[in-house]
Amino acid sequence: MHTEGNTRERQHKAGRLRWWEWALLLGGLAVMAAQAALASPLKSAAFDEEYHLAAGYAYLKTGDFRMSTSHPPLVDTLGALPLLLLDNITLPTDDPSWAASDYFLFSDVFLWQSNNNAQEMLVYGRVAIIALAVLLAAALFVWARQMAGPAAGWIALVLAVFEPNLIANGRLLTTDLGLALFMTLTMWRLWVWLERPSRRNLILTGILAGCTMAAKFTGVMVWPMMAGVMGIWRLETGDWRVRPRQSLQSLVSSLFFMALAAYAALWAIYRFDFGLIPGSSFP
Repeated sequence: MHTEGNTRERQHKAGRLRWWEWALLLGGLAVMAAQAALASPLKSAAFDEEYHLAAGYAYLKTGDFRMSTSHPPLVDTLGALPLLLLDNITLPTDDPSWAASDYFLFSDVFLWQSNNNAQEMLVYGRVAIIALAVLLAAALFVWARQMAGPAAGWIALVLAVFEPNLIANGRLLTTDLGLALFMTLTMWRLWVWLERPSRRNLILTGILAGCTMAAKFTGVMVWPMMAGVMGIWRLETGDWRVRPRQSLQSLVSSLFFMALAAYAALWAIYRFDFGLIPGSSFP
């Protein structure tokens, strides 16, 4: 049985990082970033990277999400942010593929037919995904440390830094790494909220759930995961008369308010826009 006292004891044991622990943590994260960054310029574009890059850059420059019909815009937009440092990029909005909202053709024109430096753009875009991968490794370290102590944190960090799937996806401008990051952050903050219920933790969990849905359409599966974890936690905590704030009714209502926060975050990512995408049948 997990109690509030046990949670506080675990977190007290974890404590603040000492200087040499900070050095080890930053060194481990640097190793992960280096593995992805050194490989990135040597790798040609994956078949779907051009779609994500074109959609994200078009959204940043125009505020129009017509190219974001196969995936939500969050990760694509984050991936395209480094491209704002380049001043020689042509966005071919005068091409018929733009008016038709045809992101397949538009991305081909954008990367390969508009005199843009495609390889440079890909390398820049991948930097943002590498940063998300590093953030994911750091989150796993902190969560494991809070949950099970310092040793668990270091084990989680080592496993993440040298995990082939994380390294491979951490240098590709796709939505998979972003989904993994925001889903992990959501479940971490949900655990924190279950252990230490507060309005701040509730709202933050909802916002992160919204970001998970904005990372990829399959991010909606975070909700049954959250409901399942809350149900299991309810069975583990024993006598609910001792903790009336966490009754079943309270959990259901809290999940509802998390959903409201998630909806607000998701709508904000779409710039509070609504209606039909021009030239498309997608809502």
